[in-house]
Amino acid sequence: MAFTAILTGLLFVRFSRPQAKILFADNAVVSRVNGIETLMVRIANGRLTMLTHAQARLAVLGRETTAEGQVFRRVHDLVLVRDTLPIFPLTWTLMHVIDAASPLAGLGPEALAQAEVRLFLAVEARDSGLGAVVQDLCAFEHHQVLFGKRYVDAVSADAEGRIIADIGRLSLVEDEA
Repeated sequence: MAFTAILTGLLFVRFSRPQAKILFADNAVVSRVNGIETLMVRIANGRLTMLTHAQARLAVLGRETTAEGQVFRRVHDLVLVRDTLPIFPLTWTLMHVIDAASPLAGLGPEALAQAEVRLFLAVEARDSGLGAVVQDLCAFEHHQVLFGKRYVDAVSADAEGRIIADIGRLSLVEDEA
């Protein structure tokens, strides 16, 4: 009987990890925000409970060639305009300003393809309903970075003034104005 109880406990612990249920847009977009070229990735909370203490890290992996002609892959962290969020109830658009200090400065779609660039986004948050930290990771290939596009608004208010997020619009993009 003790063996069965211990085995049941071990199996439960092994297979009952909390799922993050963070939803990621299908594509990252590059468009102008306040006149500055900005890389954006939109995510949404797919849980029924509110997430707190959300943190995000965005990195780019690309092929580089040294002055000696050696080819290797290097990871660069991308500085986000805001990398933490005290509460994460609906959606969050992560933004990286592409300025002279950015590893993406001067790169267009062709240069991203040539360098075989991949973006990696890691998100971690606390689910107070579960009392646990949840994590999720998403990768974007170079062809999933759309230039001259922006996300269609996914958050609106209903007839009673309540804020709602339409998760079906998470990945919708339009041409930048």
